[in-house]
Amino acid sequence: MAYLYTKGVVSASLPGSAEQTGSFVRVQALGAYNANSVLERIEFGELTNPESAFTPSGIIASDITVPNGSFIEGPIARFKVKSGFFIGYKRD
Repeated sequence: MAYLYTKGVVSASLPGSAEQTGSFVRVQALGAYNANSVLERIEFGELTNPESAFTPSGIIASDITVPNGSFIEGPIARFKVKSGFFIGYKRD
């Protein structure tokens, strides 16, 4: 039911690009060419204002393979793509 709270989306598909930051309720792997998508890092929790006061409730700092079409439920404050394509559904 996280989609009920979605107010925007962000596309993340460039490996090595800046991490995506926001209040995400879901991050979904879209995949390409039958390859799974991989996140390099993900930080869970509610993003604060100012952002410098944010303390994640959990961090996964190793590669996370997400099968195409699958998703990770939030709250997610930050994520970084290693390979593949992702869509992040923002709460605000």
